[in-house]
Amino acid sequence: MVVTEDDHFNVGGDGEGGSGGGADHDPVQDMIACDRPIEFVPHSMSKYGMDAYRDPPVTGYQTLTTGTQVTGIGWKAMSTDETGMLRVQVNDSDADELNFQYQSGGTGVSADGDATSGYTLSLQAPPGNEDILLAVCNRDTTTGEASIAGGIGVAAYERFALELKVVPVGHELNYTQEQLEEALNDIYGQAVVSWDVEYLPALDINYWDENGDGLIERPNTDYSNEMRAVWESFLASMQYDPVQQGQAYLFVIPGITEGGDVRGYMPIKSRYGFVTADATTRDVAHELGHGVFNLRHTFSEENSFTLPQGETDNLMDYSTGTELWKYQWDFIHNPEGGWHIFEDVEEGESGVIVNKSKIMAVLDTLKNAYANGNSQVSYNYSTSILYHSSVALGDADPIQIQIEFYPRNQEVKINPGLYNEYPEENIYQQQGDFTSLRFEGIGTGGHDVLHIDVDSDNVDVLKNYLYGADLEHIQQFADSAMLIGESWETPGVEYTCNNTIRAYLYYMKNETVLFPVTDPENPDSRFGSGLETQDGPTAFKGLISWTGTANRIYEDLNSNSLTEYFERLTKPSTQTWNVFFDDIQNQANLGEIIIGVVKESGPGHIVAIVPKTLFSGTPEKTKVGDDFDVELPIAIEAGTDTKAIMQFPKSRSSKITRLTNPYIWFKYIK
Repeated sequence: MVVTEDDHFNVGGDGEGGSGGGADHDPVQDMIACDRPIEFVPHSMSKYGMDAYRDPPVTGYQTLTTGTQVTGIGWKAMSTDETGMLRVQVNDSDADELNFQYQSGGTGVSADGDATSGYTLSLQAPPGNEDILLAVCNRDTTTGEASIAGGIGVAAYERFALELKVVPVGHELNYTQEQLEEALNDIYGQAVVSWDVEYLPALDINYWDENGDGLIERPNTDYSNEMRAVWESFLASMQYDPVQQGQAYLFVIPGITEGGDVRGYMPIKSRYGFVTADATTRDVAHELGHGVFNLRHTFSEENSFTLPQGETDNLMDYSTGTELWKYQWDFIHNPEGGWHIFEDVEEGESGVIVNKSKIMAVLDTLKNAYANGNSQVSYNYSTSILYHSSVALGDADPIQIQIEFYPRNQEVKINPGLYNEYPEENIYQQQGDFTSLRFEGIGTGGHDVLHIDVDSDNVDVLKNYLYGADLEHIQQFADSAMLIGESWETPGVEYTCNNTIRAYLYYMKNETVLFPVTDPENPDSRFGSGLETQDGPTAFKGLISWTGTANRIYEDLNSNSLTEYFERLTKPSTQTWNVFFDDIQNQANLGEIIIGVVKESGPGHIVAIVPKTLFSGTPEKTKVGDDFDVELPIAIEAGTDTKAIMQFPKSRSSKITRLTNPYIWFKYIK
């Protein structure tokens, strides 16, 4: 016996998917030929494919030379977990009996029949799931040698099932769900694959038609904008998981702008296909071959071989045939080339990204732009939908968020602080009570270009993260704090600034830490400082030493005795004062409580930084240390003769950088 072509049975690649692969085999040892004309044919109960040797061979085929006769070796597919069935016809009534065995010597073959009636073979998966099944004549009684009558390759694959969702877009296929499923299973059953088909409700949209011709534009590669508009709308509105392994989608459309009789389109390595209403079941199977299994046309120059167009019965030829060949079986089960591409859907392919960090990048861009007082922010995203089920915004419990971009791959500008709220019933994979913050694109004539969708119960969590606490309430709290601070002032004692800031913290956070501890000389007093003549909203006692002046607050904060309540904000030596104060201002813009306190010969001074939008004037710039043009933050200033929301005074700027008892800055963290 002589084995030709490829002694190792490696299957050549088909385009981008790799080699397809096959098990290694040792060449069959030369044996005496027996002149017994036999033929391997499908069994009536066989479920899976047979691939006959073809001349000239394409890839992965071999020949047997028995005597003077050269016989091509075809292939039989089977499942790894089932018994395969095969018939052997012997075209010679006087032939000797035959035995059957795998080339490697495996024992997974049993035969029923004889040379007269033929043989029915029951096959178990061969060693390594791929081997040559040999028909061996009875040994010669004189020499003891056996001889070969013929052979066939046996390839065993693990069965798997895929799902196909068919979505009408104004048109429907002219056959039923059951008819399509049966046809796909007949075709792909050759490769030990099955399909579950489901017809979904129609997608009621028409804005995909950008040029108004009623046809889907077909690109040279990937998807056109009109195609993307269809499946992105589907993903945004329906309750189906677009990244579930083993699931493909087919949209039934009016037509494709290609000319001629084009009835389908599905790019290599994709899950979304398009067919017209007059597409046949073979057309559907052909497109799924491209997208789901990475199969190219038999005449494609991307193959390791090229056959003339329209001259085969292969599914991937332009013909009416539905055959799948051995190299295609391998490719379908090859993780690089086939269905495993569903495990990771790339951004450019699916348009849907389940990615927490990308969601946070979008939100933080809006948040920082708003905090900095920017009236516009631009973005250009190559995806259409971002989603994650558990996004932590600040200290709140994680929430689910969906972000939609219209359009994608195009620069769009929005005002980060201007949006409208709309009710929403559907987001990624589910229905419910949702709220959508929708941002209008600048210069788009009123079109919303960015949607941020959350559960309605969590919309305040989202807004607080983006915009901080309610500015109206902060203004009210600041005004109330300045009034109450003045009312608490003891005649002749400069308590205004500390009373005001401790009142502001109380109003904002219901926190009393900045009030004085119990006065040891007045342990039963209503107020920690013992100011019995001054009234307040309630009996306050806090943690600040003695009478609670700004100097006392300075000392207690600087001694790190209040770290449970406050975090020190320190400017690194490499940072400019501009950057430091910008950061402080930005945090205050988002509702954080930032205080600055300085120790002086008198009672000292304390301020609270507030959102920049509460200041009605125009901020000025000054020199701080060695840095010029520093914009100082907006603060609540309260002194003997000043009680206002204003820019941190220039007159105090020298105290920011002085060596002894300079301003120190803290953020309330509890």
